[in-house]
Amino acid sequence: MPGAAELIDLWLDLRLVEGTRLRVGQTKVPFTRYRQLSFRDLLLVDWADASPFFGGERQLGALVAGTFERWGWSLGAFTGANRRAAHGIGVQRVYAEPLASPSTFGEGRGVERALHPELVGYVSHGSAGFDARRPGAASPAAGGGYLATLSAAVDARPEAGRDALVRLAPELWLRCGGTALIAVGYLAWVDRSGSEGPVFGLGGMNLELAQRLGPLWELAARYERVDVAPALRRDARQRADALVAAAPPEAMDALGATYADAGTLRSQQSVLVGVNAFAVGRSVRAQLDAGWRRLERSAGRRDEARVRLQVQLAF
Repeated sequence: MPGAAELIDLWLDLRLVEGTRLRVGQTKVPFTRYRQLSFRDLLLVDWADASPFFGGERQLGALVAGTFERWGWSLGAFTGANRRAAHGIGVQRVYAEPLASPSTFGEGRGVERALHPELVGYVSHGSAGFDARRPGAASPAAGGGYLATLSAAVDARPEAGRDALVRLAPELWLRCGGTALIAVGYLAWVDRSGSEGPVFGLGGMNLELAQRLGPLWELAARYERVDVAPALRRDARQRADALVAAAPPEAMDALGATYADAGTLRSQQSVLVGVNAFAVGRSVRAQLDAGWRRLERSAGRRDEARVRLQVQLAF
């Protein structure tokens, strides 16, 4: 967008053998089939709120992906440092670590964080002809049946307050006639900032349902939730207090404001319903959704209402 241009993808694909390819460059890590979707194909106006907490972001690295009969797989080795600040930022949110997008043009950033190898991949099995690029029930070409996937990510040396140690995500897609269902679960273990070792830190889910009403209309609904484990909240607060206490006196106030929310988030959940109107396939369409979101923090509960309208032109 104007004033905030950034590099999204820059990669090279090579076909190794029939059904297997190698990709090298800046690309999404292969964590959940849901996150592999294009923004233009989402059932509602934006990604589910749970996805930024866990979902794969662009990183520098290489992956090998392929298909064999009804199986699909992808496995990659990456730097472990996100190139954008949109997804895979759940640990940073809990620890109130400032977000940065090294891929933003004009800010002079290169690889600004220490590199630490991260292995990311998934394995899936589904019905013959099932098209995972289409989350809704757009047409018979999308294929009916099911797609079951298990994604995993392991960071060899996670950075305190920023990275998860291990992430897992079981996933199920169902499609029958004009009805489609996507269900994704998320689990994350985090290496605490002290010497106490890793702990289960984050759990979440995303459930989406779509119903096609002829060639021009589609109804969609979503329920999503994220929970932060008490042990992770305590570690985030203790780390923030220690950083503020160790700061020079002139920097304490600013640092205290930066880490004021560390460890305060307990959970968040939301419900959305929406309608899609198609003009030219999924390239020209209007999306309208509305819903409710609840944030549970140490200081109390906050309820929010959202109404969003998006007109999409994507060719």
